[in-house]
Amino acid sequence: MGDFEEALANFNDTLLYLRGNRYINYEQLGLKFRLFSCEVLFNRGLCYIYLQQKVAGMSDLQYASKEKVTPEVHDVIDDAIKDDAEVRILSNAFIQSERLLINCRDIQCSRYPSESSTGQTAPK
Repeated sequence: MGDFEEALANFNDTLLYLRGNRYINYEQLGLKFRLFSCEVLFNRGLCYIYLQQKVAGMSDLQYASKEKVTPEVHDVIDDAIKDDAEVRILSNAFIQSERLLINCRDIQCSRYPSESSTGQTAPK
């Protein structure tokens, strides 16, 4: 349970730092990444559900659905709501680990060239 409680605290902090914005665009910092509020709400909702707080979790999923920006990427939110947020939906979570910020689906990955640690574009 400790991991979900810690994750929940991190998602709460993230929403605070979003300051009501729908996303933060990190491209200004040289990173080809946007952090969407719907992804944070989705993950926070899953944490609530795993912590046996299904009402709060489903509420976050509903809010996340209203905040969706990219339908082909964020449709997983509606799928979770339709499935009543069953446990198996965690395989679709946007946040997978501390190292991977979002689930990089083919549609997202194909937009940007891969870069090596030196900043040079790596061959595909």
